[in-house]
Amino acid sequence: MRAIAIGAFDGVHLGHKEVIEKAIQFGRTHNLKTTILTFSPHPEIFFKGEEFKLLTTEEEREELLLSLGVDEIIKLPFNEELANMPPESFFKDILISKLNVKFISVGFNFTFGKEGKGTPALLKKLSNESKITVEIIPPKAVMGRIVSSTKIRELIKDGKIEEAAILLGRNYSIKGLISRGNGIGRKIGFPTINISVNPEKLLPPDGVYATIVNLDNKNFLGAMNIGKRPTIYDKGERRVEVYILDYEGDVYGKTVRIEITNRIRGEKKFSSLNELREQIERDINWIRKHCKIG
Repeated sequence: MRAIAIGAFDGVHLGHKEVIEKAIQFGRTHNLKTTILTFSPHPEIFFKGEEFKLLTTEEEREELLLSLGVDEIIKLPFNEELANMPPESFFKDILISKLNVKFISVGFNFTFGKEGKGTPALLKKLSNESKITVEIIPPKAVMGRIVSSTKIRELIKDGKIEEAAILLGRNYSIKGLISRGNGIGRKIGFPTINISVNPEKLLPPDGVYATIVNLDNKNFLGAMNIGKRPTIYDKGERRVEVYILDYEGDVYGKTVRIEITNRIRGEKKFSSLNELREQIERDINWIRKHCKIG
């Protein structure tokens, strides 16, 4: 028997945590297995394809969800069959028959079943008929803003990194494998690492960002550039590059997590590499002055 929290949980933000904590509390009180029921891929990726970008990749989401202390995560394949399943069938065939649910926790804007016709009100009705306890978690507001994945995506897209962090309850981060660049950074005194980021991940706008780099279980300050490096290339590919402050060592082939703390400026085309180097020095001085680890 299970106490279950249901949702896509992209971003695992402060609102999501309240939904999940309610299931954990009920499950522990009533000796039920605490479960997160989510979907793979994210339903919006199923419907919209590559144009939809995630706050958390599946790997990042699972890591964050497990850190909350649940017993298990069940990922339903979001496919044509599930997308077209009537809400009543989803409730009866999956929640009751397959998962033996005794408690359900969802957010106020949760929908389920074909065309999202399953509402929290319908879930309550079906649950009452089956003698299952349901909690509909009301909107979570922080500093006058309703916390939602949609709102956080808007803030990230606008480069409002610090505001997004408030709604997430932590710094927005990206994770990826480190690869070698073309060596231009090293030539001007700032060797950078290139990071291969999952293409489904939402990146903030092109520009320079202050970051905390988690590498080999240690944290370092970093300066990250997202963009096409117009000073060097006329038509460059969009890349994520990071200069790690006060670090020496071979990092290539390792996985790194980058917490983005501040947007410093937009990407700019400089008249020379020397002018670019001087600006990078100013960026790094700003980071040393305004950013701290921990």
